[in-house]
Amino acid sequence: MKVIIGGAGITGLAVGAYLEKKEIDYKIFERSDNISNSTTAIQLASNCRFVLRELNLLDDIKQLSIEQSSLNVYSEDRHITNISVTNSSKEGTLFIRRKDLLSTIASLIPTDKISYSSTIENISSTEHSVDVGINNKQLRSDLFVGSLGQQSLAPSDLTKTNTIACWGISNTNESIFQEFNNFLFSGLNLVTYPLTYDQTAFTLVFDSTKHQVPINEITLEVLNLITKNKFISLFDSSAPLITKHIYTSKKNTWGSKRIINIGDAAHTLTPHLAQGGAQGLIDAAFLNLNINNENIHDCFYKRNQLLNTLRSEANANKFRYQLGQPFKLLRNIYLKLHNPNYSWLFDSKYELKH
Repeated sequence: MKVIIGGAGITGLAVGAYLEKKEIDYKIFERSDNISNSTTAIQLASNCRFVLRELNLLDDIKQLSIEQSSLNVYSEDRHITNISVTNSSKEGTLFIRRKDLLSTIASLIPTDKISYSSTIENISSTEHSVDVGINNKQLRSDLFVGSLGQQSLAPSDLTKTNTIACWGISNTNESIFQEFNNFLFSGLNLVTYPLTYDQTAFTLVFDSTKHQVPINEITLEVLNLITKNKFISLFDSSAPLITKHIYTSKKNTWGSKRIINIGDAAHTLTPHLAQGGAQGLIDAAFLNLNINNENIHDCFYKRNQLLNTLRSEANANKFRYQLGQPFKLLRNIYLKLHNPNYSWLFDSKYELKH
């Protein structure tokens, strides 16, 4: 078998690492000129720990990460409750720089198996093979694994939300930021989490209909303004922001014939459950489990129930997180009296537990 992998992101590299273990012929094609220029961080929830174990990467990843077992929830800067983010084995969420995660997975892959500065121009498939146009050359393989993210999805399969997200890494080491936090404001929420070397990563997502700031005018000063100057030390010591409009997919698009899409290329999720990286890794593990199955697309349909639940829960979280007066008072009372339970997620692998 010969496999072409589109994209050397988290999902594509994990697929390559699994194929390397299986000694299956493969090649990864990446449009950027390297994988180490990412300036953001990522959460790896406990439901993807099994992937890191299968790839023998868990110890290396843990050395580069900070682990937290609970999420502190605040209404602006007033503490409301703590929510467990552990699985049944008491494993928490790992927080790591994206470039560290990418380089760690890539360490399992021979350098000649990744081709950088590669543009995938067209893909066509029969029932038995797939032809891929790359840099004006035609390559044939038995399977194409698409892990190119949202660019793989047709516009009709994407929904542009009214959310804008900003990611950054700050040099602040205030004690409050050495824990996993979610600060809830009207029309926005701010998630912060600790990194090694006393740094803090953050994700701020806001409703662009309530905070009418053009995306090209978002600065650290603007973030201070819309968060009421409550996080000046966080934003003022941050590197340049990564800012994007947020999309979600309407359905899970696994591909057809000898093309299989996984990760964001199959199921784009909003960041309100922080499951993008975890589900991409889990897709790679699921592909490894079913790589020789002739009905591979039918296998992936088994993932739909969980992914659809994640999509619905993420959309609901956006609503809950960003409530304004008077509804946020009711939300805060509810959270104090009823602690949400995410064991259905953190103990999952491929499907919902019944």
